[in-house]
Amino acid sequence: MKIILGMAALAILAACSPALNWRQVSLAEAGLVASLPCKPDRVERAVELAGTSVTMHMMGCEAEGATFAVACARLNDPALAGAALTHWRAAVMAGMRAPA
Repeated sequence: MKIILGMAALAILAACSPALNWRQVSLAEAGLVASLPCKPDRVERAVELAGTSVTMHMMGCEAEGATFAVACARLNDPALAGAALTHWRAAVMAGMRAPA
């Protein structure tokens, strides 16, 4: 039991490290608030999702060797949401397999 408590305490302390300075940030375009462990950069650009051009809003940062990001895009036709998510997922997966 002491080992489990010790591991939990270490995990909590690691989450509070100076490299992980958690903060709430707003992505006003989506009407949401996200928690990120670092000050995010923000960018927007036109992308194609489900055969339609949309503006993608993204904020993200790097901390402790990991990338943290939140993105959103508003579709004119909500019926395209499923197709847009499928397209987005495929694009992200292709990017992750790309050579460095």
